[in-house]
Amino acid sequence: MALRSLFELAWKKSKEYDGGRTGVEFLLLIFKMAFEKDFQAWSEGKQVLHNTSKRPFFREREIWWQSVGVNVGFEIDGKNKENSEKLFLRPVLVLKKLNHFTFLGVPLTSKEKTGKWYYPLSLKEKKNFLIFSQVRVFDAKRMSHLFLQVSEKEFENIKTAFLNFLA
Repeated sequence: MALRSLFELAWKKSKEYDGGRTGVEFLLLIFKMAFEKDFQAWSEGKQVLHNTSKRPFFREREIWWQSVGVNVGFEIDGKNKENSEKLFLRPVLVLKKLNHFTFLGVPLTSKEKTGKWYYPLSLKEKKNFLIFSQVRVFDAKRMSHLFLQVSEKEFENIKTAFLNFLA
C-alpha cells in the first residue's frame, strides 16, 4: 500500500476511533504496521536455501533475482509480494565473481535515487539504480533466476563508478 494511502486511511480511521488512543497514537500504529518486517517467514525461507545443493553457474555482468531476505535496520531487503516460497527476491548485479560459490554483488532498486552511492541503469526500458552502499558477498545458493546481462561497456562504467564510490 502506498504511503499516502496509508496516511489517508490512518487519518480517516483516527477520526472514527474511540478506543482510548489519540489520533496521533493510532497514526503511529498504522505507520509501524506498514513497515514491520516478516523475520519469521524469511527464517523459514533461509533454511530451505541453506539446505539446497543447487548453485547455478554465473558470470560477472549478470543480474540475477536473488533471495536477499529480510535484514536489520537500513540493510536492503528483498520483496515478498506474491511470493509463496518466502524468498524475498531482489535483482542483484554480479560485480566480481570470487569463486564458484560466492560473488560480490550490488543490489538494485527501481526507486529513483541520486548521489555517489547510486548508479542509474536502464533495464528493459525501465530505470533502475545500483545501490553501491549495499554491496556485499552473496552465496550463489541465493540465486533464483537470471534477469539479464549488462553490456561490457556499461559494466566497465559501473566498475569505474564503484571505484570512485570507494575512493
